[in-house]
Amino acid sequence: MSKATNGSVAFAWQPSRVGVFLSLLFLPLLLWLGFWQLDRADQKRLILATYQANQAAASVALGELDGADAQYRRVRVRGRYLPTPQLVIDNRVRHGRPGYEIAQLFAPSDGTPPLLVNRGWVAADLDRRTLPVLPAPTGEQTVEGSLYRRLPGGLQLDDRVAAPLADRQRVGWLDVPRLAGWLARPLYPYQLRLERGAPGALEVGWPVVAIYPQKHTGYAVQWFIMAAVLVLLTVLANSNLAAWLRAQRTKTTERDHDNS
Repeated sequence: MSKATNGSVAFAWQPSRVGVFLSLLFLPLLLWLGFWQLDRADQKRLILATYQANQAAASVALGELDGADAQYRRVRVRGRYLPTPQLVIDNRVRHGRPGYEIAQLFAPSDGTPPLLVNRGWVAADLDRRTLPVLPAPTGEQTVEGSLYRRLPGGLQLDDRVAAPLADRQRVGWLDVPRLAGWLARPLYPYQLRLERGAPGALEVGWPVVAIYPQKHTGYAVQWFIMAAVLVLLTVLANSNLAAWLRAQRTKTTERDHDNS
């Protein structure tokens, strides 16, 4: 422990190479995680803003869209459900119960490329080998819902599904490009998530985001606090800061005592 000439403790830096190395290794990571969470919060705010703006807009016919960002835009379209393939999207949990989302193609009457329609959720049978049989309405129908394109990011596991598809095909995940690749035909770039009461609708309703901006901000604060704690522990472990602070407190107490 270093002492000043007057007997007081002098601050001294006594670094441990291993300790400092580990701190320099983990500190940038903790800071990066904090700023990454702040960036995710900004992304979620943009998603929610787009959702609120496009959901507030009046529902329009699919062919009347003006080419702007159509994510979450409410539309109506007239046409026919194509009976096959019926896509059974696995591992969709609602109300604490395992289930599926049912999707199939819808051919618009105006010649627009076929539209992937997500009809909503249904509970799974106790025997997971048994897939639900939920035929869509036949004949021309007018369906309404919100356009949706899968957001980037997220881990998609390989479900080993490949063409040709069965008439009723279980899949682990689904988006328009994947289905278009299987079918080797162009599809409308957005899927349609049905509204309640639309022909063929099951249990509908989807969360806009899984984690809201406030939670991402909270996670960022936690990472920054961990970074600050790491810096403090590094200084404490590689210096006599604790002894220096005790000496300063003792010195202040003695000075106050002498003045009194």
